[in-house]
Amino acid sequence: MEETGTDFLKIGLVLASFPLWGPFAKALYEELQVSLRPEGGLFGNSPSPLERKAIEAEIEAEEIAQVHEPLAHLRDQVGHRPGTHGRARHPGAARPSASAGPQTGGGRRGFRGSTAPTSPPPRNTFR
Repeated sequence: MEETGTDFLKIGLVLASFPLWGPFAKALYEELQVSLRPEGGLFGNSPSPLERKAIEAEIEAEEIAQVHEPLAHLRDQVGHRPGTHGRARHPGAARPSASAGPQTGGGRRGFRGSTAPTSPPPRNTFR
């Protein structure tokens, strides 16, 4: 009898959490239905060759749903040039210094097993 009570509790918890996972499950199901249209959907029968060609023609005529526009809010502003976000706007304006580190190509660093650095590392002064 004790197990029956915990089973009802588990089922109740799943049903109570439906507002959290329900919309996600619905969107996932709809996305799978759309992506598997030429094969008949997620649980559907395979379409005939004529129906499959009609479905593929319909898919080709559709607009692409996923478009990457990270600066869409700036598109209509004057002076905006796409692709300049995060980069220097003028050539040579932001050249890395030689001491900026290995990511900027400032100098060579040895790999494991190569010769040791010429200067010792700085001493830790924190006590």
